[in-house]
Amino acid sequence: MNFSKLRILILVIIVAVFVSIGGVFIFREPIKQTVNGIRSERLVSKAEEAFSQELWEQAARQGKAAYYLDSENKAVQLLVARALLKQRDRSAVDWWKLVIDEPDLPIDELRLLTEVLLTAGELEDGTTFLGRLMILDGENPETRRLWLTALQMERRYSRMMSLAGELAGSGSEDWSIHQLHMSMQENFYGEKGEELVIDHLRRLIEEDGPLSLRAARELAAHPTVDTKTRLLATDYLEEHPQDDLDILYGRSVAVKSGALDRDELFPILDQILEAPSSEELQELTRWATWMDAVSWFLDTVSWETFIGTGANGELYLRLLYNQGAYDRLLTLTEREYKDRQAGSSALLYYRAAALEQLGFLDEASAALELAIDVVNPTETTEIEGFLVRDNRWDLLVKLYEIILKDEGGNPIYLLKALGAYYYIGDQTNLERILEQIELGEYDAEPGKASFILYLRLLLEGYRPELNRRLESLLTQYPEVFEFRLVLGVSYLLQGRQDVASGFLQGMPELGRTSPRFLRVAAILLGVSRESLIFPEESEFLLPREAFLLSQPRGQSTPQEGGE
Repeated sequence: MNFSKLRILILVIIVAVFVSIGGVFIFREPIKQTVNGIRSERLVSKAEEAFSQELWEQAARQGKAAYYLDSENKAVQLLVARALLKQRDRSAVDWWKLVIDEPDLPIDELRLLTEVLLTAGELEDGTTFLGRLMILDGENPETRRLWLTALQMERRYSRMMSLAGELAGSGSEDWSIHQLHMSMQENFYGEKGEELVIDHLRRLIEEDGPLSLRAARELAAHPTVDTKTRLLATDYLEEHPQDDLDILYGRSVAVKSGALDRDELFPILDQILEAPSSEELQELTRWATWMDAVSWFLDTVSWETFIGTGANGELYLRLLYNQGAYDRLLTLTEREYKDRQAGSSALLYYRAAALEQLGFLDEASAALELAIDVVNPTETTEIEGFLVRDNRWDLLVKLYEIILKDEGGNPIYLLKALGAYYYIGDQTNLERILEQIELGEYDAEPGKASFILYLRLLLEGYRPELNRRLESLLTQYPEVFEFRLVLGVSYLLQGRQDVASGFLQGMPELGRTSPRFLRVAAILLGVSRESLIFPEESEFLLPREAFLLSQPRGQSTPQEGGE
């Protein structure tokens, strides 16, 4: 072979090698995608099977593995999102965000996620999913109730009141909508609000519709209704009795008015208790409280009978607590906890509450720690709800500190701890928590921002930058009256009482159920103290609150930090 032919052969070999190498690189990616697709499909199949068997952790793990092989597969993303939600895993939120625009989302699970987020105070994420839920299922009463919850959290009271009124006035058969509407009327309009509530209940009775019986029961037991209106309710119950409870309510009104002896109630009570349903027993707890018959109820209806019907055990435990039967409550909750080897949030809460009332403070704190360890996150929120409802701020502080011990600077619980320390008047810890919250961090959430700015004013005194921020937020959220009250306090701290008082104009009427910082702010601006502050709250006021409230009406003292 001569030299020229050898050169040609070598050249051909080199070209062939380069072509082979290039081919490998050219076809490598499609081959990889094909292999990954096959592996992903197998993992998806396994994940779906695990999900169908309610093996949520396994389904999430295999679904994630499939996702990393095929990140564009929306079905995989949704499967992982659903499996994580079933486990109440916080990362579920991020996975649901990946599929939020998909057309065929499971509505009930989307609603559950939205409710969990709103209940936990996570307004930004909660409203993100609520917006999608409104598009997919906006006519559902449950969805509308969540909408009202979000409006309340955003402090958009005018819109909330308007929406609740629209829903209640449009013939909604959802009793909870009417309850919310009436509750808002009572909270924001004081005595006039009570009149509005009574009128609303009267209209529901006169309509003779599906909610008339509920309205009649509510009106019959209303504490401030006049005799004529109460008779309207009891007559309706007598004429349209759905069950023995309606007859009981009618006769109970007669007992309260003195027209009937209390002993006349026992035959109908015996009839109800012969084979009671869970709904009847739950309603009887309400009736017993109204009729001052709690002792009779607890002696007559055992815990085993009550929960044996499927009734909500928390109602029974609450009666024991309100009755002051702490020894009995502790014995019951400890026995139930031991028998179950696990605890519901209600059992654990009332065990801690009973221990605290009996003076076992360390044990009460340990019981709360146990509650955090053994119940799932949604029930932790339920325990929190019990504490807030019962104004147990001392135990609530312990609950938040236990959570923060594990979760460090969790912004949700930092803010909640801030509120709890305010309500027990612990300025030292209040300052410690406030230092961890950036100024302006919650400007997009008016209810939280107004509270934080109020605390800064009370702890730091007047600051021009705080005043400017309040004015800016009031311009941005003109319907949020909290900013008006807090801005008024800012002017008060400057010594400008005349300007401060002007912020009361057009304010809704606050009641004792309103947040305490708003009630204190309103008093500082000129509202009567007697109607807004409970005597027992005075010892929990912050030092500057107590000082300002001690000043004669119309007199203000400029605070340090002013211009």
